[in-house]
Amino acid sequence: MPQYCLGSCDAISKRIYKHQGFSSTILDSFPSPNNDPLGLGWDGENLLSCDDVSARIYKHQGFSSTILGSFPSPDGAPTGLDWDGENLLSCDDILARIYKHQGFSSTILDSFPSPASGPSGLGWDGENLLSCDYAANRIYKHQGFSSTILDSFPSLDTEPSGLGWDGENLLSCDSYSDRIYKHQGFSSTILDSFPSPYTEPSGLAWTVVGSVVVTYVYHGATPTGEQADNVRFKAADDNVQDFTNTIKIPTSGSNYSYWKHVAPVAASPPVNFINNVKFYVQGSVNWPGCTLRVAQVTNYSQAIGTQGVTGAEASANHPDHPTMVDVNNYTQTNPLRLSGSIGNTTGKIIDGYLLMQLEVTPSATAGITSQVTFVWEYDEA
Repeated sequence: MPQYCLGSCDAISKRIYKHQGFSSTILDSFPSPNNDPLGLGWDGENLLSCDDVSARIYKHQGFSSTILGSFPSPDGAPTGLDWDGENLLSCDDILARIYKHQGFSSTILDSFPSPASGPSGLGWDGENLLSCDYAANRIYKHQGFSSTILDSFPSLDTEPSGLGWDGENLLSCDSYSDRIYKHQGFSSTILDSFPSPYTEPSGLAWTVVGSVVVTYVYHGATPTGEQADNVRFKAADDNVQDFTNTIKIPTSGSNYSYWKHVAPVAASPPVNFINNVKFYVQGSVNWPGCTLRVAQVTNYSQAIGTQGVTGAEASANHPDHPTMVDVNNYTQTNPLRLSGSIGNTTGKIIDGYLLMQLEVTPSATAGITSQVTFVWEYDEA
């Protein structure tokens, strides 16, 4: 299950914070890209932030200080951000306008005047824009992305400075009281609140934060592994995406790819743990005269064979002597369940490795096989 975390920022500490759920417990923090962070958003995968001093809007890599891209704000004083599922939303208190961008870009699709002269935060409830204004000291619900106001109420204190939406409830912060609030739906009724990490909170975002899990492929005498987006089955102990060392089609019997050790690896730590790892093929492997077989093994052993011709058959030659099973046996409803788990750290998630090997028979067709997709599925908490 995904982990939901509040993101907040503060213009005095000049930091961005990751909270544990909706609480004052801080899981992580880092310096903002510039000196005056005034708004946060979340695009489903990456944190968005804006800065009044640099007058820029930033896209971060996940929830981190690494910047994937940035551009100047429309008017030079960005104060609030959010994401409507497809496009960036921003506001600016120089011209007191609210903008819809084309995706994450400086191209403006639409804009309109803020309800008052000091827009200071934005949210999106899935259907409607939410905004707050420090000059009017009010929080507003708009009709879709428009200047039409469906509802509004006074903020709890005198300087509303940021908004968010947790899927059911409005989140707000106030730079006068230095508190962060959870409302009941869109209303002034408060379900919960706590002091902000520092004085003068200036932006909120409700984020889905989990571990980044990647696939590693292992080769050579020492199984250090390397991240890979594609696995190439060939008659050589490497994963180079080329057409050398192809597996020869036999005149009788079977030839094999060099076996592959692969594993899911947590490139960033989960909040608590990852377990219940499953593997399956999306769709099916339909390569004429070929069967892709898999098994979980405990030990690593460098692949062997006759390079450019065939690998050694895994069940007979791998030291674990695994029972290799046709990968088409494993589907989303009947996955291969892999033993192993990982706590709040990085590294290989499963015990040992998933061993993969392609068997080629005389009825195989020469040429490039079609690409298929394999899936890791797991629980995270």
